[in-house]
Amino acid sequence: MSDATTTTPPPLKELFDRATAAGDKWRELRVKPADKQGDTYAADLRAATADVEIADREYTLAEKRAVYEVLQRLAPQAGQGGNGPQTATGNQQRSAPRTLGEAVTTGEGYENFAKNRLNTYSVNLDDLRETRDIYPPIGLPVDQTTGPGLFVPRGSPFLPTQAIDRLRLFVRDLISGGSTTLEAIPYIRENSPDPTGASGAQMVNAGTLKQEVTMNFLPDTALVQKIAAWLSATYEILQDAPTLRSYIDARLAYMLRVREEAQLLNGTGTTPQLKGIFTYATNQTSIAATNDAMTAVATMCGRIENVDGVADGVAMNPQDFWSIISRRATGDNHYDVNPFGFSDNLSLWGLTTVRSRQVPQGTMDVGAWKMGAQLFDREGITIRIGDQHADYFTSNKVAILAEERLTVATYRPDWFGKVTGVSPTQPV
Repeated sequence: MSDATTTTPPPLKELFDRATAAGDKWRELRVKPADKQGDTYAADLRAATADVEIADREYTLAEKRAVYEVLQRLAPQAGQGGNGPQTATGNQQRSAPRTLGEAVTTGEGYENFAKNRLNTYSVNLDDLRETRDIYPPIGLPVDQTTGPGLFVPRGSPFLPTQAIDRLRLFVRDLISGGSTTLEAIPYIRENSPDPTGASGAQMVNAGTLKQEVTMNFLPDTALVQKIAAWLSATYEILQDAPTLRSYIDARLAYMLRVREEAQLLNGTGTTPQLKGIFTYATNQTSIAATNDAMTAVATMCGRIENVDGVADGVAMNPQDFWSIISRRATGDNHYDVNPFGFSDNLSLWGLTTVRSRQVPQGTMDVGAWKMGAQLFDREGITIRIGDQHADYFTSNKVAILAEERLTVATYRPDWFGKVTGVSPTQPV
Protein backbone atom coordinates (compact mmCIF):
# COMPACT_ATOMS: atom_id res chain seq x y z
CA MET A 1 0.00 0.00 0.00
CA SER A 2 1.49 3.35 -0.97
CA ASP A 3 1.65 6.30 1.43
CA ALA A 4 -0.98 9.00 1.00
CA THR A 5 0.33 12.07 -0.74
CA THR A 6 -0.09 15.58 0.62
CA THR A 7 -1.08 18.38 -1.73
CA THR A 8 0.53 21.74 -0.99
CA PRO A 9 -2.19 24.44 -0.95
CA PRO A 10 -1.83 27.35 -3.41
CA PRO A 11 -0.15 30.51 -2.07
CA LEU A 12 -2.31 33.26 -0.60
CA LYS A 13 -1.80 35.62 -3.55
CA GLU A 14 -3.02 33.02 -6.03
CA LEU A 15 -6.11 32.34 -3.91
CA PHE A 16 -6.72 36.07 -3.52
CA ASP A 17 -6.50 36.63 -7.27
CA ARG A 18 -8.85 33.70 -7.83
CA ALA A 19 -11.40 35.12 -5.37
CA THR A 20 -11.09 38.58 -6.95
CA ALA A 21 -11.67 37.20 -10.43
CA ALA A 22 -14.70 35.23 -9.27
CA GLY A 23 -16.12 38.35 -7.65
CA ASP A 24 -15.56 40.43 -10.78
CA LYS A 25 -17.36 37.84 -12.90
CA TRP A 26 -20.29 37.73 -10.47
CA ARG A 27 -20.60 41.53 -10.44
CA GLU A 28 -20.41 41.64 -14.23
CA LEU A 29 -23.32 39.23 -14.48
CA ARG A 30 -25.35 41.09 -11.83
CA VAL A 31 -25.28 44.35 -13.80
CA LYS A 32 -25.82 42.81 -17.25
CA PRO A 33 -28.89 44.42 -18.91
CA ALA A 34 -31.97 42.22 -19.21
CA ASP A 35 -31.96 42.31 -23.00
CA LYS A 36 -28.44 40.81 -23.04
CA GLN A 37 -28.82 38.11 -20.40
CA GLY A 38 -29.74 35.23 -22.70
CA ASP A 39 -31.27 31.84 -21.92
CA THR A 40 -28.41 30.64 -19.71
CA TYR A 41 -28.22 33.79 -17.58
CA ALA A 42 -29.82 32.28 -14.45
CA ALA A 43 -27.58 29.21 -14.59
CA ASP A 44 -24.50 31.34 -15.24
CA LEU A 45 -25.32 33.56 -12.25
CA ARG A 46 -25.79 30.55 -9.97
CA ALA A 47 -22.47 29.11 -11.11
CA ALA A 48 -20.72 32.44 -10.56
CA THR A 49 -22.22 32.70 -7.09
CA ALA A 50 -20.96 29.22 -6.22
CA ASP A 51 -17.49 30.11 -7.54
CA VAL A 52 -17.41 33.18 -5.28
CA GLU A 53 -18.38 31.11 -2.24
CA ILE A 54 -15.74 28.48 -2.94
CA ALA A 55 -12.97 30.97 -3.69
CA ASP A 56 -13.77 33.04 -0.60
CA ARG A 57 -13.84 29.95 1.61
CA GLU A 58 -10.52 28.67 0.25
CA TYR A 59 -8.82 32.03 0.73
CA THR A 60 -10.18 32.49 4.27
CA LEU A 61 -9.04 29.02 5.28
CA ALA A 62 -5.56 29.54 3.80
CA GLU A 63 -5.26 32.90 5.53
CA LYS A 64 -6.13 31.38 8.91
CA ARG A 65 -3.74 28.51 8.26
CA ALA A 66 -0.95 31.00 7.55
CA VAL A 67 -1.65 32.84 10.81
CA TYR A 68 -1.63 29.56 12.70
CA GLU A 69 1.74 28.58 11.21
CA VAL A 70 3.24 31.93 12.20
CA LEU A 71 1.96 31.51 15.76
CA GLN A 72 3.40 28.01 15.91
CA ARG A 73 6.81 29.34 14.90
CA LEU A 74 6.66 32.17 17.44
CA ALA A 75 5.28 30.14 20.36
CA PRO A 76 7.99 29.78 23.07
CA GLN A 77 8.86 26.22 24.05
CA ALA A 78 8.43 24.99 27.60
CA GLY A 79 11.57 25.66 29.61
CA GLN A 80 12.97 28.11 27.05
CA GLY A 81 13.16 31.84 27.37
CA GLY A 82 13.10 32.73 23.68
CA ASN A 83 11.09 32.03 20.59
CA GLY A 84 11.95 29.30 18.14
CA PRO A 85 10.52 26.72 15.80
CA GLN A 86 8.82 23.70 17.31
CA THR A 87 10.51 20.35 16.87
CA ALA A 88 8.87 16.98 16.51
CA THR A 89 10.81 14.86 19.00
CA GLY A 90 8.87 12.29 20.91
CA ASN A 91 10.09 13.38 24.32
CA GLN A 92 9.70 17.13 23.80
CA GLN A 93 7.77 19.10 26.39
CA ARG A 94 4.51 20.76 25.38
CA SER A 95 4.92 24.35 24.22
CA ALA A 96 4.02 27.03 26.74
CA PRO A 97 0.73 28.39 25.32
CA ARG A 98 -2.12 26.49 26.96
CA THR A 99 -5.89 26.72 27.18
CA LEU A 100 -7.78 27.50 30.37
CA GLY A 101 -8.47 23.84 30.93
CA GLU A 102 -4.89 22.83 30.26
CA ALA A 103 -3.75 25.37 32.84
CA VAL A 104 -5.78 23.39 35.37
CA THR A 105 -5.03 19.85 34.27
CA THR A 106 -1.30 20.36 33.71
CA GLY A 107 -0.77 22.67 36.66
CA GLU A 108 1.53 21.77 39.52
CA GLY A 109 -0.37 19.60 41.99
CA TYR A 110 -3.15 18.43 39.70
CA GLU A 111 -1.82 14.91 39.21
CA ASN A 112 -1.36 14.51 42.96
CA PHE A 113 -4.92 15.72 43.52
CA ALA A 114 -6.39 13.35 40.93
CA LYS A 115 -4.55 10.30 42.25
CA ASN A 116 -4.73 10.92 45.99
CA ARG A 117 -8.12 12.66 46.16
CA LEU A 118 -6.96 15.70 48.06
CA ASN A 119 -9.75 17.93 49.36
CA THR A 120 -9.21 20.80 46.91
CA TYR A 121 -7.04 21.92 44.06
CA SER A 122 -7.10 25.40 42.55
CA VAL A 123 -5.45 27.44 39.81
CA ASN A 124 -5.57 31.23 39.67
CA LEU A 125 -5.27 32.09 36.02
CA ASP A 126 -4.07 35.62 36.83
CA ASP A 127 -0.79 34.03 37.95
CA LEU A 128 -0.23 32.89 34.35
CA ARG A 129 -0.74 36.25 32.65
CA GLU A 130 2.82 37.54 32.73
CA THR A 131 4.30 34.19 31.70
CA ARG A 132 2.27 34.23 28.46
CA ASP A 133 1.13 30.78 29.52
CA ILE A 134 -2.39 30.78 28.06
CA TYR A 135 -3.46 30.52 24.42
CA PRO A 136 -5.51 31.81 22.79
CA PRO A 137 -5.61 35.31 24.33
CA ILE A 138 -9.38 35.19 24.08
CA GLY A 139 -11.00 38.58 23.95
CA LEU A 140 -7.91 40.37 22.63
CA PRO A 141 -6.08 40.52 19.30
CA VAL A 142 -3.83 37.59 18.51
CA ASP A 143 -0.67 39.58 19.16
CA GLN A 144 -1.74 40.71 22.65
CA THR A 145 -1.19 38.09 25.30
CA THR A 146 -1.11 39.99 28.57
CA GLY A 147 -3.25 42.54 30.34
CA PRO A 148 -6.91 42.99 31.32
CA GLY A 149 -9.49 40.99 29.43
CA LEU A 150 -7.06 38.18 28.64
CA PHE A 151 -9.52 35.41 29.31
CA VAL A 152 -12.65 36.71 27.60
CA PRO A 153 -14.03 33.59 25.86
CA ARG A 154 -14.13 35.13 22.43
CA GLY A 155 -11.59 32.69 21.07
CA SER A 156 -11.65 28.98 20.51
CA PRO A 157 -10.91 26.95 23.65
CA PHE A 158 -8.40 24.95 21.63
CA LEU A 159 -6.01 25.52 18.76
CA PRO A 160 -7.32 23.57 15.74
CA THR A 161 -5.03 22.22 13.08
CA GLN A 162 -6.43 24.20 10.17
CA ALA A 163 -7.61 27.51 11.57
CA ILE A 164 -7.98 29.73 14.59
CA ASP A 165 -11.69 30.06 15.30
CA ARG A 166 -13.26 32.87 17.29
CA LEU A 167 -16.47 33.08 19.23
CA ARG A 168 -18.46 36.31 19.28
CA LEU A 169 -17.41 39.59 20.78
CA PHE A 170 -18.53 40.40 24.31
CA VAL A 171 -19.44 43.76 25.85
CA ARG A 172 -16.14 43.48 27.76
CA ASP A 173 -14.38 43.92 24.43
CA LEU A 174 -15.94 47.36 24.00
CA ILE A 175 -14.86 48.78 27.36
CA SER A 176 -11.43 50.03 28.43
CA GLY A 177 -9.80 47.55 30.81
CA GLY A 178 -7.83 47.88 34.01
CA SER A 179 -6.93 46.00 37.16
CA THR A 180 -7.23 46.81 40.87
CA THR A 181 -6.37 45.48 44.31
CA LEU A 182 -9.20 47.41 45.97
CA GLU A 183 -12.56 46.14 47.16
CA ALA A 184 -14.20 49.40 46.07
CA ILE A 185 -12.94 51.94 43.55
CA PRO A 186 -13.75 55.60 44.25
CA TYR A 187 -13.97 57.69 41.09
CA ILE A 188 -15.38 60.94 39.78
CA ARG A 189 -18.36 60.85 37.45
CA GLU A 190 -18.98 63.84 35.20
CA ASN A 191 -22.63 64.77 35.27
CA SER A 192 -22.61 67.54 32.66
CA PRO A 193 -24.71 66.74 29.60
CA ASP A 194 -23.96 70.25 28.28
CA PRO A 195 -20.76 71.27 30.08
CA THR A 196 -19.86 74.94 30.04
CA GLY A 197 -16.28 73.73 30.06
CA ALA A 198 -16.81 72.84 26.41
CA SER A 199 -19.16 75.57 25.23
CA GLY A 200 -18.62 78.39 27.74
CA ALA A 201 -15.39 79.86 26.34
CA GLN A 202 -15.83 83.42 25.14
CA MET A 203 -13.93 85.95 23.05
CA VAL A 204 -12.49 88.67 25.29
CA ASN A 205 -10.71 91.98 24.87
CA ALA A 206 -7.29 92.57 26.36
CA GLY A 207 -7.43 93.52 30.01
CA THR A 208 -10.99 92.29 30.57
CA LEU A 209 -12.23 89.48 32.79
CA LYS A 210 -12.10 86.01 31.33
CA GLN A 211 -15.09 83.68 31.18
CA GLU A 212 -15.43 81.30 34.12
CA VAL A 213 -16.65 77.83 33.25
CA THR A 214 -17.96 75.07 35.50
CA MET A 215 -18.20 71.32 35.26
CA ASN A 216 -20.48 69.21 37.43
CA PHE A 217 -18.59 66.31 39.02
CA LEU A 218 -20.16 63.72 41.29
CA PRO A 219 -18.27 61.27 43.52
CA ASP A 220 -19.14 57.63 42.96
CA THR A 221 -17.87 54.22 44.05
CA ALA A 222 -17.61 51.05 41.99
CA LEU A 223 -17.91 48.02 44.28
CA VAL A 224 -16.04 44.87 43.33
CA GLN A 225 -18.42 41.92 43.03
CA LYS A 226 -17.99 38.20 42.45
CA ILE A 227 -19.40 36.10 39.60
CA ALA A 228 -19.26 32.32 39.94
CA ALA A 229 -20.52 29.08 38.41
CA TRP A 230 -19.83 25.43 39.10
CA LEU A 231 -20.59 21.99 37.75
CA SER A 232 -20.11 18.45 38.96
CA ALA A 233 -17.95 15.69 37.52
CA THR A 234 -16.79 12.21 38.50
CA TYR A 235 -13.34 11.12 39.56
CA GLU A 236 -13.17 9.13 36.33
CA ILE A 237 -13.31 12.40 34.42
CA LEU A 238 -10.36 13.65 36.48
CA GLN A 239 -8.32 10.83 35.03
CA ASP A 240 -9.31 11.94 31.51
CA ALA A 241 -7.77 15.41 31.26
CA PRO A 242 -9.06 16.30 27.77
CA THR A 243 -12.65 15.74 28.93
CA LEU A 244 -12.08 17.92 31.97
CA ARG A 245 -10.60 20.58 29.74
CA SER A 246 -13.71 20.59 27.57
CA TYR A 247 -15.81 21.15 30.69
CA ILE A 248 -13.76 24.14 31.74
CA ASP A 249 -13.10 25.68 28.35
CA ALA A 250 -16.48 25.30 26.73
CA ARG A 251 -18.82 25.86 29.62
CA LEU A 252 -17.66 27.45 32.85
CA ALA A 253 -15.59 30.34 31.51
CA TYR A 254 -18.29 31.08 28.94
CA MET A 255 -20.99 31.06 31.65
CA LEU A 256 -19.04 33.62 33.65
CA ARG A 257 -18.69 35.95 30.69
CA VAL A 258 -22.38 35.71 29.82
CA ARG A 259 -23.39 36.68 33.36
CA GLU A 260 -20.69 39.36 33.42
CA GLU A 261 -22.16 40.85 30.26
CA ALA A 262 -25.63 41.11 31.78
CA GLN A 263 -24.19 42.85 34.83
CA LEU A 264 -22.05 45.31 32.87
CA LEU A 265 -25.10 46.41 30.93
CA ASN A 266 -27.98 46.34 33.41
CA GLY A 267 -26.77 45.38 36.89
CA THR A 268 -28.89 47.12 39.54
CA GLY A 269 -26.00 48.15 41.79
CA THR A 270 -27.59 46.43 44.80
CA THR A 271 -25.08 43.95 46.28
CA PRO A 272 -24.12 41.43 44.98
CA GLN A 273 -24.86 43.01 41.59
CA LEU A 274 -22.60 45.41 39.74
CA LYS A 275 -23.91 48.86 38.91
CA GLY A 276 -24.46 48.52 35.19
CA ILE A 277 -23.77 51.20 32.62
CA PHE A 278 -27.45 51.54 31.67
CA THR A 279 -28.80 51.98 35.21
CA TYR A 280 -27.93 55.68 35.50
CA ALA A 281 -30.68 58.26 35.23
CA THR A 282 -28.56 60.37 32.88
CA ASN A 283 -28.40 57.71 30.17
CA GLN A 284 -29.91 58.91 26.93
CA THR A 285 -33.00 57.14 25.62
CA SER A 286 -35.05 57.27 22.45
CA ILE A 287 -37.82 55.35 20.73
CA ALA A 288 -37.12 54.23 17.20
CA ALA A 289 -39.39 55.20 14.35
CA THR A 290 -41.40 52.34 12.89
CA ASN A 291 -39.32 49.84 10.93
CA ASP A 292 -36.17 51.95 10.85
CA ALA A 293 -33.53 50.41 13.09
CA MET A 294 -30.53 51.82 11.23
CA THR A 295 -31.76 55.41 11.47
CA ALA A 296 -32.46 54.90 15.17
CA VAL A 297 -28.83 53.88 15.79
CA ALA A 298 -27.52 56.82 13.75
CA THR A 299 -29.78 59.23 15.66
CA MET A 300 -28.41 58.00 18.99
CA CYS A 301 -24.85 58.41 17.71
CA GLY A 302 -25.70 62.03 16.95
CA ARG A 303 -27.12 62.56 20.44
CA ILE A 304 -23.96 61.19 22.02
CA GLU A 305 -21.78 63.44 19.87
CA ASN A 306 -23.95 66.38 20.90
CA VAL A 307 -22.64 65.96 24.47
CA ASP A 308 -19.00 65.60 23.33
CA GLY A 309 -18.85 61.81 23.12
CA VAL A 310 -18.15 59.70 20.05
CA ALA A 311 -20.05 56.42 19.78
CA ASP A 312 -17.76 53.47 19.07
CA GLY A 313 -19.96 50.41 19.62
CA VAL A 314 -23.45 48.98 19.79
CA ALA A 315 -24.77 45.94 21.65
CA MET A 316 -27.90 44.31 20.28
CA ASN A 317 -29.89 41.12 20.33
CA PRO A 318 -28.65 38.51 17.81
CA GLN A 319 -32.10 38.18 16.23
CA ASP A 320 -32.23 41.92 15.55
CA PHE A 321 -28.72 41.86 14.09
CA TRP A 322 -29.35 39.01 11.69
CA SER A 323 -32.72 40.40 10.66
CA ILE A 324 -31.15 43.73 9.78
CA ILE A 325 -28.27 42.39 7.70
CA SER A 326 -30.46 39.85 5.89
CA ARG A 327 -32.97 42.38 4.62
CA ARG A 328 -33.87 42.23 0.94
CA ALA A 329 -34.49 45.23 -1.25
CA THR A 330 -37.71 45.71 -3.12
CA GLY A 331 -37.67 45.10 -6.85
CA ASP A 332 -35.02 42.49 -7.64
CA ASN A 333 -35.07 41.19 -4.04
CA HIS A 334 -31.27 41.27 -3.62
CA TYR A 335 -29.75 41.40 -0.15
CA ASP A 336 -28.85 44.87 1.13
CA VAL A 337 -25.63 43.35 2.55
CA ASN A 338 -23.60 41.14 0.24
CA PRO A 339 -23.63 37.74 1.99
CA PHE A 340 -20.59 36.57 0.02
CA GLY A 341 -18.49 39.39 1.38
CA PHE A 342 -19.59 38.74 4.95
CA SER A 343 -16.98 38.80 7.70
CA ASP A 344 -16.92 38.61 11.49
CA ASN A 345 -16.25 42.35 11.55
CA LEU A 346 -19.56 43.30 9.92
CA SER A 347 -20.89 46.32 11.80
CA LEU A 348 -23.65 48.91 11.82
CA TRP A 349 -22.52 52.39 10.73
CA GLY A 350 -18.90 51.32 11.32
CA LEU A 351 -19.57 50.72 15.04
CA THR A 352 -18.12 47.63 16.67
CA THR A 353 -21.20 45.45 16.99
CA VAL A 354 -21.69 42.98 19.84
CA ARG A 355 -24.45 40.41 19.46
CA SER A 356 -25.71 39.50 22.92
CA ARG A 357 -28.84 37.77 24.15
CA GLN A 358 -28.46 39.88 27.30
CA VAL A 359 -29.90 42.76 25.24
CA PRO A 360 -33.67 42.30 24.85
CA GLN A 361 -34.97 41.96 21.32
CA GLY A 362 -36.12 45.33 20.00
CA THR A 363 -33.45 47.21 22.01
CA MET A 364 -30.03 48.56 21.05
CA ASP A 365 -27.38 49.83 23.46
CA VAL A 366 -25.22 52.49 21.81
CA GLY A 367 -22.26 54.11 23.52
CA ALA A 368 -18.85 55.73 23.62
CA TRP A 369 -17.66 52.63 25.45
CA LYS A 370 -13.89 53.16 25.52
CA MET A 371 -14.02 56.65 27.01
CA GLY A 372 -17.33 56.51 28.86
CA ALA A 373 -16.63 53.52 31.14
CA GLN A 374 -13.82 51.33 32.45
CA LEU A 375 -13.77 47.73 33.64
CA PHE A 376 -11.51 46.73 36.56
CA ASP A 377 -10.51 43.12 37.19
CA ARG A 378 -9.88 42.39 40.86
CA GLU A 379 -9.41 38.65 40.38
CA GLY A 380 -9.31 36.88 37.05
CA ILE A 381 -10.99 33.56 36.38
CA THR A 382 -10.01 31.07 39.08
CA ILE A 383 -10.74 27.36 38.77
CA ARG A 384 -11.18 25.26 41.93
CA ILE A 385 -11.86 21.54 42.21
CA GLY A 386 -12.99 19.78 45.40
CA ASP A 387 -15.18 16.99 46.82
CA GLN A 388 -16.50 18.67 49.98
CA HIS A 389 -19.93 19.35 48.51
CA ALA A 390 -22.85 17.22 49.82
CA ASP A 391 -22.10 13.49 49.43
CA TYR A 392 -19.51 13.97 46.70
CA PHE A 393 -16.72 12.29 48.69
CA THR A 394 -18.64 9.03 49.04
CA SER A 395 -20.11 9.12 45.54
CA ASN A 396 -16.78 9.71 43.77
CA LYS A 397 -17.79 13.11 42.45
CA VAL A 398 -16.15 16.53 42.50
CA ALA A 399 -17.34 20.10 42.06
CA ILE A 400 -15.51 22.25 39.51
CA LEU A 401 -15.91 25.94 40.38
CA ALA A 402 -15.05 28.98 38.27
CA GLU A 403 -15.22 32.49 39.66
CA GLU A 404 -13.97 36.03 39.06
CA ARG A 405 -14.18 39.42 40.77
CA LEU A 406 -14.55 42.70 38.92
CA THR A 407 -16.32 46.04 38.76
CA VAL A 408 -17.11 48.79 36.26
CA ALA A 409 -16.88 52.57 36.61
CA THR A 410 -19.14 54.67 34.38
CA TYR A 411 -17.56 58.10 33.91
CA ARG A 412 -20.10 59.58 31.50
CA PRO A 413 -23.54 57.92 31.61
CA ASP A 414 -24.80 60.43 29.04
CA TRP A 415 -22.37 58.93 26.53
CA PHE A 416 -24.56 55.82 26.47
CA GLY A 417 -27.99 55.57 24.94
CA LYS A 418 -30.67 52.90 24.86
CA VAL A 419 -32.83 52.73 21.74
CA THR A 420 -36.15 50.94 22.22
CA GLY A 421 -38.99 50.02 19.91
CA VAL A 422 -36.58 48.76 17.26
CA SER A 423 -38.06 46.77 14.40
CA PRO A 424 -35.50 45.50 11.89
CA THR A 425 -38.04 45.10 9.09
CA GLN A 426 -37.08 46.85 5.88
CA PRO A 427 -39.50 49.69 4.99
CA VAL A 428 -41.34 49.17 1.73
